[in-house]
Amino acid sequence: MEQFRICKNCDFSGVYAIVNVDNHKVYIGSSRNVKSRLYNHSYLLKIGKHQNKEMQFDYNNGDAFECKVISKVPLYLTYNKDRYLHYYERIAISLLDSGNPQKGYNKKDTDEDISILNNIARFKAEMEV
Repeated sequence: MEQFRICKNCDFSGVYAIVNVDNHKVYIGSSRNVKSRLYNHSYLLKIGKHQNKEMQFDYNNGDAFECKVISKVPLYLTYNKDRYLHYYERIAISLLDSGNPQKGYNKKDTDEDISILNNIARFKAEMEV
């Protein structure tokens, strides 16, 4: 088995998962071109320069990874055409709990993200009163 197996028919925009076959941790990402981005992840891991140190450590120790497409996401010809990619990526990170270091490689929400989520929750609570 290849150490980093990439899906062959994923030349489109979408949300993807990189699954560690050995420990079942997952990394969630999104890209305008999933296949190209996955080859970039593979290259960075092979040369030991991946930005995610935990995933790099596991790769260096021989863990195998398999890439899977979670969903295609259409791009729109607007100013912020990546907004849906990032939106669905955040949903996948949340649903798969890949920000939890025991389950995934994604980084936890930043303090700014948490602040925004708290503001939304407060607003929702106020609307329900």
